[in-house]
Amino acid sequence: MQHDMSRTLRTAAAVLLLPVMAAACSSRVAEELSATPQPAPGEVVMGQRGALTVIDIDIDRLANATEVAFAELGIAFEEREVEDDGVDIEGNDNGQRVEVEIDRDDDEVLTEVTVSVTRDGVTFNQARSGEILRRILSLAQQ
Repeated sequence: MQHDMSRTLRTAAAVLLLPVMAAACSSRVAEELSATPQPAPGEVVMGQRGALTVIDIDIDRLANATEVAFAELGIAFEEREVEDDGVDIEGNDNGQRVEVEIDRDDDEVLTEVTVSVTRDGVTFNQARSGEILRRILSLAQQ
């Protein structure tokens, strides 16, 4: 009898705590998404996962500048994938994965560029991400 009562109490506690846990999780996701401030055009901002900017430069020009920046910075080029709204470029920087996302929606005026450098998919190298993004911008503006 006592066993059934404790099971009932645990079930009731779980049912009562579920909405609280769900709210906490969605709050954390919203907080993480808003943690990276929206940059002014041409400004490089650092987020939790790397460096970000928005700029009025053509996607192809930014993609070509990315490949040149990779070569100059000693990053081994691995892949260039063209998507509907942009280009994703991947490389290897001495064991660290470099991902550059260049996106521009049809209704947007500016192109968004995000650079992420990670060793293990979890630990992001913000300093290197910023360095790469600044070099890409410098080359694309020439």
